[in-house]
Amino acid sequence: KLGLNPAVDYSKNAIGIVCITPAESAIVFADISLKASAAEIGFVDRFSGTLILLGTVSEVSSSIEAVLEYAEKTLNFTVCGLTKT
Repeated sequence: KLGLNPAVDYSKNAIGIVCITPAESAIVFADISLKASAAEIGFVDRFSGTLILLGTVSEVSSSIEAVLEYAEKTLNFTVCGLTKT
């Protein structure tokens, strides 16, 4: 349901989910996240504002932190902090 390949075992990787409003920002944030670390894009949807990142915990964390920093400091968005479970 997340748009990920069901044939791949993701249990050994981190999955990061970012929900963005306005939804079109998902494309820009996907670009930022790719440049911030070696995390991979699992799914991006500019209509729902969903971005799913895959990789190690540190890669996914670095990518999401870069996205949050850009959203807060450059776009002046109000952002929620990064949470991990």
